[in-house]
Amino acid sequence: MIYNCKERFGYTYLWTCDKKMQGLLFAYCEGRSALWRMFLGWRKSTKDNQMFFWIPSRKVDELLEIAENF
Repeated sequence: MIYNCKERFGYTYLWTCDKKMQGLLFAYCEGRSALWRMFLGWRKSTKDNQMFFWIPSRKVDELLEIAENF
């Protein structure tokens, strides 16, 4: 399960509590540069297993497709 919270400047703020999707989004973010990760990518986690990410809007559909086939 993944929710689109908001979109700005070509990036989508995503919220998910699905472990598989969290792992995929986190792996995507770790593959980017350190400068990119300072401002985008993983933003926060909560105690009840929720994670929030800033991901490029054009990549969200690709990542969702990968998660379905995973």
